[in-house]
Amino acid sequence: MTDFTGGTWRSLVDGSEVSAIPDSVVSREEDDGDGTTSNQLGLEVELKSDWPSIGAEISNLTSGATRAYLQDDSGSDIDSIDISDKSSGDSFTFDDVNLPSGERYRIVLDAEGSDYTRGFASDGDNYPYTTEDIDITGVVLDGDISTSDQARGVNHIGNVGFD
Repeated sequence: MTDFTGGTWRSLVDGSEVSAIPDSVVSREEDDGDGTTSNQLGLEVELKSDWPSIGAEISNLTSGATRAYLQDDSGSDIDSIDISDKSSGDSFTFDDVNLPSGERYRIVLDAEGSDYTRGFASDGDNYPYTTEDIDITGVVLDGDISTSDQARGVNHIGNVGFD
């Protein structure tokens, strides 16, 4: 068992450091438009460090999404969480997922088949967005990856939402 304190996972048995979450957040442009969708959408990231847990922020014009998913590069769910109590600008985390460096993952949102408002950045197709530990490599639109379409739904990804 582990506990997250001060940006570090510690063993509850002996208090030793388990693995630190990298102190990086990758961001894309803020939303400047929105529209209604029932599709699953978000961002694809490539990890350049190991991430024991990872967080993300709902973009500033996205609202009404009820579920967030962490998926592998083929779109299979690794984890999903209820975000029905979250709104624009709120963050959420996928804890204890132990994501290795060198892999690509997707963080996507939906409203479980219902309509919701998805925010987008009109000029948000400047992939990749990079940091030392994590890159945004594309947008996910209902399972497909694009590097020439607007970023949507999620804004900041990485060490976000951990207290």
